[in-house]
Amino acid sequence: MKTYQYLLPLALVTLILTNYCVKKRDPATSPTLLQDLCDLEQRRHGEHPSTPIQLYGNAFMDTYLANPSQKKELWSLFQKANNVCRGAYLQLLFHAHPSFLARKWRSSFESFSEADRARTMYLIYSRKALSWESMVLKSLEHDPDDLVREKAAIALSLFADTLDIPTMQRIIRKETQASVLSSLLLALPIHDDAASLQLIPEFIDSEDLAVGQALISSLATSDLTEKRLFLEQLAHSLNPKIAQSAAAALENLSQKDRLDLKVTGIVPLPQSESTPFNREKQLQLILSIKDGRFTDAEQLLESGASAKFGEHPYTTLIHELAKSAVPAAIHWALNNGCLLETHNVRGETPLMDLAFSYSEDWQERAGWLIQLGADLNATNSIGETALHISARLGRNDVAAFFLEKGANKTLRDHSGRTPEETALLLGNNNLADLLK
Repeated sequence: MKTYQYLLPLALVTLILTNYCVKKRDPATSPTLLQDLCDLEQRRHGEHPSTPIQLYGNAFMDTYLANPSQKKELWSLFQKANNVCRGAYLQLLFHAHPSFLARKWRSSFESFSEADRARTMYLIYSRKALSWESMVLKSLEHDPDDLVREKAAIALSLFADTLDIPTMQRIIRKETQASVLSSLLLALPIHDDAASLQLIPEFIDSEDLAVGQALISSLATSDLTEKRLFLEQLAHSLNPKIAQSAAAALENLSQKDRLDLKVTGIVPLPQSESTPFNREKQLQLILSIKDGRFTDAEQLLESGASAKFGEHPYTTLIHELAKSAVPAAIHWALNNGCLLETHNVRGETPLMDLAFSYSEDWQERAGWLIQLGADLNATNSIGETALHISARLGRNDVAAFFLEKGANKTLRDHSGRTPEETALLLGNNNLADLLK
């Protein structure tokens, strides 16, 4: 009997020790996990140039997300960290503990640097974090930094259907930075209402290209009855590029009530076709071109497929082919109405879009586009070149490639930053040295 009296306590002690040891071995609760995550992010961003850049979403991040149990430790590490590690910990807080991070954002706003705030706005937009609307509006109204407000303006497009128009009017009228203002105008839903009719005339005479194109795009995709009258005014702008874009929008609208696609800061060039988007035919077209069945592709174009769109109405055919097709397919597309300087919904050309690619053959593909005449110094809707994008993403390999091909590293985006200054802002110091 006495033997059994000791067995139960012994079994309990054994169970507790076993669970403790398992927990210690569990990578998700290992004290080194967050440091390992930081080290991998540093390698990905080129802090150790001899190590290849890794894909986004490293294994340590995935492990933590499977058992996110260290938010206070993570917050403490974030406050102490700098540069790449700080960005990595912010991403992890956003993904694993969004409510916790939102509370810190409200109560400890001073804990977040300019780069932190810009990264957060980007994360809100890229992850479609709809619960952060109030924080986005707060940044637009009160953040002193142009880059943060610019990212917040882009994020605001997530909430276009529920925006408080009087609040938007107040923010727009207060904004003085053109790049931020253009993004705000794109986010603003323009309707047949007094608010829109009061606001639009305030920007009709602007000669800033970004503001003019944003207003044109918003008008052309709106249900505003008077939009043609406003576009006709813009077609007589003193800025010839604004006038050209407005004329193109009017031509596109000639047989339609409104355009179907709002492109960030860019109004599509006049198209010879007015065929509605048909996803099934677009998929058939893309496969035919990639397979080299160009006769089939031409027949599809004749039967309603479009050389303008990709698989979706917000993608373009040339962007999709540039990432995955052989040179002959790209040649065919260029001979059938596609343009190397076509912009996607982020305002980027196919060459700029490859800065986001981690495929093994991205350099080869970028080389093809450059040989075909792609502009290395083309800019997106916020004035970024391919070098700016590589700096923003921490892509040493992309930056080195574009520099070797002759990209201009002195150009400034709409915020006034060179690629080097963008890299410094985001803590990518080795990349900044490369871009000097």
